[in-house]
Amino acid sequence: MKLLLVAGWFLSSLGIMLYFGIKDIRSFDPDGKLHFASTDLNYDTVTKQVFNATFSELKGVAFHIQDQSCSCSSFSKEHIRSLDIKFEKAGFSTKKLTPSSHREIVSLFPSLPALAIFDENAELAYLGPYSSGLFCSKNSSLIETIVDSIISNSHLGSLVISDSSGCYCDITI
Repeated sequence: MKLLLVAGWFLSSLGIMLYFGIKDIRSFDPDGKLHFASTDLNYDTVTKQVFNATFSELKGVAFHIQDQSCSCSSFSKEHIRSLDIKFEKAGFSTKKLTPSSHREIVSLFPSLPALAIFDENAELAYLGPYSSGLFCSKNSSLIETIVDSIISNSHLGSLVISDSSGCYCDITI
């Protein structure tokens, strides 16, 4: 009897967790807007101008774009903390942006949570999601190796990732 109760509790908990995780599983760029925009030869320049309109210093800055009403943002908190430690050790600064406070910048992104990184030359180095998969956690990270190459300045220009599926939310501005 006790075993049946524990098994029932476990399966119920697992079902609830999967429901809340799966309901936000979708493509990062479902309409292809970021993909098509990023094919423009001036995309990096235009993106930098949008950020520069609000932030005068972009050299070595990572921008976390999140919305606390997005359940996926809560799944990425631990991942973001570990990235912030890595950025801090490398002398990069981090800024947290929300749709309500930075509408023009957030409009560059198709979904949240997302990340934009400007390298030590203040050039766009990365724009896209943190990770893919069910919980968008460090375990399913897209960004760890990319961050390492940006920090060591061994990256080969900007990387814009739009083709990813995971826990992402629509942006509500």
